[in-house]
Amino acid sequence: MRREHDLDRQREQQPQSFDDLLARVLHAADLESKDGDFQVARALARRYRMQVLQGPEGEAQAPGMAARVIERLEAGDRSGAAREMGEPVTLLYTPTAS
Repeated sequence: MRREHDLDRQREQQPQSFDDLLARVLHAADLESKDGDFQVARALARRYRMQVLQGPEGEAQAPGMAARVIERLEAGDRSGAAREMGEPVTLLYTPTAS
């Protein structure tokens, strides 16, 4: 009986995580669209998903990590955004100052 309750609770939480993941990745992609490259957005989707699948602790940390990535992208710091995820992302395109 307890296991069924735990499964029901997980099912209720999953849509919230998925909605947050989708919203943040779309926001990151929108910010990156100016450069025509979506490497950070793709990495964010992968990293967020990995954290959620790690369990409740990872799921609780994922929104904060995503918020920091978005903040860096909004500031124009793609390399910093990649570093916030804790995994190396080799940026193929780095805009130059005009």
